[in-house]
This record gives sequence, C-alpha cells and structure tokens, in this order.
Amino acid sequence: MFIRPSTILFFVVCCISPAVAQPIGYGMSFRSSRADCENGRLDELRRKAEQGDATAQNDLGVMYAGTCPVGLDGVPSVAWLRKAAEQGNLTAQHNLALTYEKGHGVPQDLAQAVYWHRQAAEKGHPSAQYDLGSMYSEGRGVPKDDVQAVYWFRQAAEHGHNPVMLALMIAYASGRGVAEDGEQALHWYRKARATDRR
Repeated sequence: MFIRPSTILFFVVCCISPAVAQPIGYGMSFRSSRADCENGRLDELRRKAEQGDATAQNDLGVMYAGTCPVGLDGVPSVAWLRKAAEQGNLTAQHNLALTYEKGHGVPQDLAQAVYWHRQAAEKGHPSAQYDLGSMYSEGRGVPKDDVQAVYWFRQAAEHGHNPVMLALMIAYASGRGVAEDGEQALHWYRKARATDRR
C-alpha cells in the first residue's frame, strides 16, 4: 500500500497529540528542588563530588545551575559538569553540551555544544543523539547537513526516543536527508504512537 508523504504530513500537523510532539533536549538530565539545597542532600553531593564521584559532580552541577545559588562552594555549575563529563559521564556530557548550547553560566559556544553532544551521542545517549541531529538539521555549530541529521535522529529513535521518531517520520515524508518514502514515514509514525501509549 502506497501512502503519499503529503497525506502523512497533513495528518501529523492536524492530528498528533502535543504529548508526542513535545521537544526533547530542552533541560538538563537531573531534577532537584530548593529543599535539596537546604537539607543534607547538597552537603552529601558536595562531599561525593569532591571525592571524584562523576554522578555526584553532574548532580551538583545541575543543582547549582537550577535550584541552588551558583557557587555555594566557590565552584560554578559548569566546573562540576566539566569534571564529570571529562570522566566520561554521558549525562554530564549532555548537560555540559546544553550549558554551552544555551549559554547558561558560560558564553554560548555552539562548537563546544557540538563537541560534548557528540561525545555522549557516540556512546549511545539518546537525547544527545537527538540534539546533535537537531544541530545538523538547523546548521547550528556545524554546517547544515540533513543526511547527518537523519543519521543521528535514527540513532536516537532506535534507542526508543519517542519525539525523534516523529522527526524521522517527517524526514521520510518530505525526503529531507533521505529518499522520500511513505512506508518508512508511516512506520516511524506508528512506532512513535505505540511508544507514546506506554
């Protein structure tokens, strides 16, 4: 059965639920609250981070970036994220990339954002794969390259990353970065809907 790509695009624009189409990569990968800053959690994280625990370094960096006053111990958020990222912590690499991409606590530096997204993406971090694909798709920090964008989108989708499945569907429906293919577009749409219902 052949489905026209334009039919799929119309269906997507008109009928996809906002929950499925919600963008990813818009925030750091760790959540904390103001209460974490005021109770023993911050002290415990700082102790572990100072001992070289990469997960604690990432979490402390994110807390300083968001809910806690930056640099309570004189070390800014990005310094903790960098320490964890340099140890190979994929979440920290992604968070550091977002820091440079958005210019949070550092001057915006898209080349550094691409570098750290790539470090995490090459090791299988789905959000970093999506974000790197987005940077190629938009030509931010790298030359615009739809083929590379689709490559990274596919990597993220194969890791079960739901929102990027819709980006792949649109790529196949429009022929952007891949050969136009209505069946592949429908495949990625169905896969996105199936994972959205879980």
